[in-house]
Amino acid sequence: ASSTGGPDRMVRYARELLAAGRAVALLGAAGIGKTTAAARIACDHKIVQAQCLGALTSMPYRPLSHAFGSTFADAPDAVATEVAARLDGRLLVIEDLHWADDQTRQVAHLLADRIPMLVTSRSPTAVGQSAFETIDVEPLDDASADALVAAAHPELSASGRAQLTAAAAGNPLMLLHLARGGAI
Repeated sequence: ASSTGGPDRMVRYARELLAAGRAVALLGAAGIGKTTAAARIACDHKIVQAQCLGALTSMPYRPLSHAFGSTFADAPDAVATEVAARLDGRLLVIEDLHWADDQTRQVAHLLADRIPMLVTSRSPTAVGQSAFETIDVEPLDDASADALVAAAHPELSASGRAQLTAAAAGNPLMLLHLARGGAI
């Protein structure tokens, strides 16, 4: 996996990869900003959004069926061919690939060799040794974390923001949760 040196560079790099026809996987811990990064990366594209849910892994192709509004039941290679044909120039974005059922994950791996697409995952094993170009979504640096808290909660003092920044260790979701008075 590559590190790109900050969120703006990461977005530019991922956009360049997609423009070159590559499949991109954003990897990182829960709350680190994968979904936000994916939205920024894909903002200039028409997209088909597939959301994987941990509670529904027993339902083959459920994320793709929901995204396309139809049922898929064939073997993964046939479904991959159909999905690619139905995209019609749109970008396929699969959120939380680590929660995908086996068939959806197989389709994603097959498509990674064929089309530009964007996936998010907490686990590098979800993308495996496929054709995805992986990008690690890094924690916020202290200055970015401080700016995020200051924008969301301008009433907080500099020392209060510093305490939150240290406790959240660069995780934006944790940072905002703590800033709202959430417990660790």
